[in-house]
Amino acid sequence: MTEEASIQVPSSNEEWVELLRRSVPEFNKVRKEHPELIPDLFRANLRGLNISGANLEGAYLFGASLCGANLSGVVFNKNTFLVGINLGCATNVPEEFFDQMVRQTRESIESIVPANK
Repeated sequence: MTEEASIQVPSSNEEWVELLRRSVPEFNKVRKEHPELIPDLFRANLRGLNISGANLEGAYLFGASLCGANLSGVVFNKNTFLVGINLGCATNVPEEFFDQMVRQTRESIESIVPANK
């Protein structure tokens, strides 16, 4: 990792998860200063966390557990990968989040199993 203004720039899954767990403002600062980086939150345990306002644009959340997490104001886009996430009891989940998760899941399945013709 490199150090920049006392915030270490994550280079692994564990470091991204730790940064988000520690501080949403720091996480967002790294995102703003390094837009080329894609947060790797693969199978991240974010259970019960308040990640409101987190910038998850383009983040890779495959298999992440957001059970009980507060998602108020979470920022995401069409490139945020939401397949396989656990949203059980998560609060303030944007409706578009569900729509995108369903669409991506359908697309993933269709890429593996051909549609019936």
